[in-house]
Amino acid sequence: MRERELYKYIKKYFEEKKYRVFIEAPLFSSMRADILALSPIKREIIIVEVKLNKFKAALAQAYRSVFFSDYVYLAFPMKYAEYVKQFYKHILSHTCVGIMGIDNRVKVLVRPKRSKFLSLNLKKYILEQYLNMIKDKEVW
Repeated sequence: MRERELYKYIKKYFEEKKYRVFIEAPLFSSMRADILALSPIKREIIIVEVKLNKFKAALAQAYRSVFFSDYVYLAFPMKYAEYVKQFYKHILSHTCVGIMGIDNRVKVLVRPKRSKFLSLNLKKYILEQYLNMIKDKEVW
């Protein structure tokens, strides 16, 4: 299994909730997110970092996103996600990061908290970038 195989389930999950979803979304210079879900109405950004395992590396990567997104998730195959929930829940509560488990569908195992580290200027930069992309696509 590859990480990219999990993207379609996450994309469907957020699209059903009326979010616009971007895969391998560019953020800043060389930084990107596996999944960026954007609600133009709520003006809300959700970042999802997808991994097959390696919780600590995944958390380090996802943690960068708490500065410009409202919510951040780590997504893993279900069995590993349940392991992470059991052994790392205390870490997740301090970082505001949530956990999604994927097994042909998405199940939220730990809800993220709204980021308490959010920089409104960084969020505005990302939000404007993606709202402009949506606007440009709707013109075509």
